[in-house]
Amino acid sequence: MFKITLSGQMFDSLSVWEHLSAAADYRYDGIELRSTHINPSSSQEKKDAVKAYLRRRGLPVSCLSCFVGDFGLLDDQECAETLETFKKWLDIAVEFEAPMVRMWPAWVESAAAEQAVYDRAALWMQKCADLAQQRELRIAMEMHHGTILDTAESSLKLLKLIDRPNVGLIVDPVNLYQVPVADIPGCIRQLKDYIFDVHIKDIIHLASPAHRGCFRYDFYAEHIGRFTRVVPPAKPRNDYYAHRRIGMGGVDWPAIIDALEEIGYDGCLAVESVSEKDAYMPAGRELAAACMRDVMSLLKKQPSLPHWHTVSPEEPGLHEVVAPGRTPNKAAHILRLNLRPGEETCLRSEDLEMNPVLIEGGCHVSGCGIDEELTRFDSFYIPGNCEVAIKAGAEGAVFYIGAGKCEGIGKPFFRRFDKTAPIGKIHQIHGEGSGQREVFFTLDEDVPASRLICGLTWGADGMWTSWPPHQHEAQLEEVYCYFDMPEPHAGFHVSYGTDGTFNDPRINVVSSGHMVLAADGYHPTVAVPGTRNAYLWVLVAHSPETRGYNYAKTDPRFS
Repeated sequence: MFKITLSGQMFDSLSVWEHLSAAADYRYDGIELRSTHINPSSSQEKKDAVKAYLRRRGLPVSCLSCFVGDFGLLDDQECAETLETFKKWLDIAVEFEAPMVRMWPAWVESAAAEQAVYDRAALWMQKCADLAQQRELRIAMEMHHGTILDTAESSLKLLKLIDRPNVGLIVDPVNLYQVPVADIPGCIRQLKDYIFDVHIKDIIHLASPAHRGCFRYDFYAEHIGRFTRVVPPAKPRNDYYAHRRIGMGGVDWPAIIDALEEIGYDGCLAVESVSEKDAYMPAGRELAAACMRDVMSLLKKQPSLPHWHTVSPEEPGLHEVVAPGRTPNKAAHILRLNLRPGEETCLRSEDLEMNPVLIEGGCHVSGCGIDEELTRFDSFYIPGNCEVAIKAGAEGAVFYIGAGKCEGIGKPFFRRFDKTAPIGKIHQIHGEGSGQREVFFTLDEDVPASRLICGLTWGADGMWTSWPPHQHEAQLEEVYCYFDMPEPHAGFHVSYGTDGTFNDPRINVVSSGHMVLAADGYHPTVAVPGTRNAYLWVLVAHSPETRGYNYAKTDPRFS
């Protein structure tokens, strides 16, 4: 059956981490990696971080989506230079284990293209194909209005001129709808031997430009012209379109799915929806979530339960990992701050209260009455509208930051981590036997704050933490932020129903950098043998009135 992958196109104006975390959180089978996020100018540090994230989340790259080629419109020197650029894309495809690279033969409508355009495109595509074959890679040319691949007939013409088994097509029914191709399922049947990939999205043809989010047919020339040379349409067309959710536009997706199944296609359906400036469409992560639901509905499948689980970025900078609107929760915010050795930054709380905990490295923090050198697991608290300066030490610094809406309660303070402190209010032992763990509060409920209570937990080798299983979603949301569990060390974070059964559990494999939202249900965790669970837990109350540590209700079967 089809694999559902997520293109980075809806995240072109956002960071690669937005794309990757959405694909992981909404249970996509892989990603189509865009040149807007990874390209030959990307640093090795960034590429390594992205590869590590993909590996940890089990997300393969189905296609490297780039704007390279356009040979039919170039002269010999330009073609030679483009071939050299293509070699760099092949290196990236190998590095990211992408089986294919998207290319464009010529951005000119087939009806306006002379034979010389086909011949030149075919000649240089052959050179690209031979280089790709040496790496056991395929080349996928996308069918698109405004290119010589805008009909089945023109596509077959070029494919036969190229005559390479590792060159095929990306079929995009929305692009064909705009040509327009009258019988898209029939086109799929004609091209059955050459289809390497399929894009899925939706639009609607409009009778007038009155719709607020509409775009003209020839908008593609402007859009694609940012990346490569384009010959605009030979004749102006007053056709207007608007983006729609998948299955809610003018494309007959049920008939297209039937045609794909009929020809035995079992590759990817790459979600390539965009909202652009359409106020009627969701955007970003919200669009990615909606698309998965829409595709599952189209395929008559039930969507998987959300992981509520992400891997925090290792790339330098401040990253929002959990936040209402970004993740399916209402109160909790989690940020991760990664600083290079000696790097300085300002952390502003704005309308949030924050409890940053130093997970790795060392640093100096100053501002809001705090002036301290921090070592591992030291922490501080700032209420809303505060700003502190942080300067990383020689090893850099990594903070996990628990945050919630500030209600005007709380004042800045610093807490030195001391694991030798006597057992008491701050340093505690919870549970017993296989569920025993050590806890150190970074922000306890006796310290004035608006919504936050936070702490660090260490379990025993191969043992349970958060046991017996408990839940507290009526009053508090909780996020577990794991550290000191580098692969292959791992644990299992389990969430299961509030009805007191193990029916329909959500099981998340976790290691360093993973963060899991325990917004509903019971949520015990366990480490694999040879691993100790270690995490920052962040409790965020739904209101100041429900800020408290003793709301947990244990599963009565294990009380």
